[in-house]
Amino acid sequence: AERDSNITLYHNGTRVLDNAVTSYDGTTCIREISLLLNGTMSSDAGNYTCVFTWGSIQHSSSVSVTVLPEACGGGISDVRFSTFGTSIGFTVGDIETIHCTANNAERDSNITLYHNGTRVLDNAVTSYDGTTCIREISLLLNGTMSSDAGNYTCVYNQGNAVQTSSVSVTIDELMSQPSINKRAVAAGSSTGGFVLLVIVFSIFFMMYLASHSIKYYLKWRLREPQYIFLIEGKEQRYVFDVFLSFAKEDKEVTERLIKEPLETRGYQVCWHHEDFMPGKTILENIEDNIRDSRKVLFMLSEDFFKSSYCMRELDTSIRKLKKTKTRCVVPILLRECEKLLPTDIKDLTYLDARSMNEKELIKITCDILGKPLRDFDSSSTVSSSEPEV
Repeated sequence: AERDSNITLYHNGTRVLDNAVTSYDGTTCIREISLLLNGTMSSDAGNYTCVFTWGSIQHSSSVSVTVLPEACGGGISDVRFSTFGTSIGFTVGDIETIHCTANNAERDSNITLYHNGTRVLDNAVTSYDGTTCIREISLLLNGTMSSDAGNYTCVYNQGNAVQTSSVSVTIDELMSQPSINKRAVAAGSSTGGFVLLVIVFSIFFMMYLASHSIKYYLKWRLREPQYIFLIEGKEQRYVFDVFLSFAKEDKEVTERLIKEPLETRGYQVCWHHEDFMPGKTILENIEDNIRDSRKVLFMLSEDFFKSSYCMRELDTSIRKLKKTKTRCVVPILLRECEKLLPTDIKDLTYLDARSMNEKELIKITCDILGKPLRDFDSSSTVSSSEPEV
């Protein structure tokens, strides 16, 4: 976050806090705000919205808070299994769930499930339906066996109060043959399939890593030649014709409208999915690749101004524009967002992709970029007469 930004916290639309503080984790500034609820009350329930403001830019995030009453029950709980009656019939190999609930339960209560007198489960969870608390517990039988038959008892405890509910479970055999541990067979079969899947996945993953390792070796050990331009008596080295800055939501349209047409025409395009160097931080890659690019194309939309990385790329490019005094920044308007334009680029003429077809857009873009770097001799210095901004 920027140091002159702020955060405001709203509860059900009413502002309750705006004293955000700033911290620094070594790479970026963090703005944060905290509201202490010292003894929650029912009035604390509702919607909390956190609004981040920096100039004309706003982001928000909301969370819904439910406050459970201190005493959910206050009466005798209704403890029962989810299936009605006193007996249940399953078939060998079925996947079944034995589910027990206690309505009107206290929050400090618990439910324990017993099978033929042996405790098998006691991790009850609590939910709230707006009027009462519900404690519930579930036992999954993943492939029922004859040993799963018998009596299941659900015991609800709250202080000295104890209530129970029982159900009898029978398991029907599919055929009159020796009992087969289907759970073990299923486990063995699924384990074998899982191992085979892991082996196949590992082979493809290793092939993927090998191909990308070769790609990055060729890209970074044998990186594209640098082209040296002489701008106002100072040497400037370039690797790329253009750096593309866009929000992740606009990746596909940017690739279709700009990246692919430029590359087919011989331009060197810096595409962060392919050209950011492994091992460097994202911010280092942004700085280095914008420095090594003749132009920076900004694909502007509302999503662009919501992206912290796009804002960093914009800031870096504006600093380069002011330092080199060349027309290195080219805004392209993808969607309505003129009200969000910062002062530094508000006065720059932009290409409006909404009002022109794809051929017109790429033709004008190529005219702005000039001839590709590959058309120059990388072994000599090129005298550039790019006009000042």
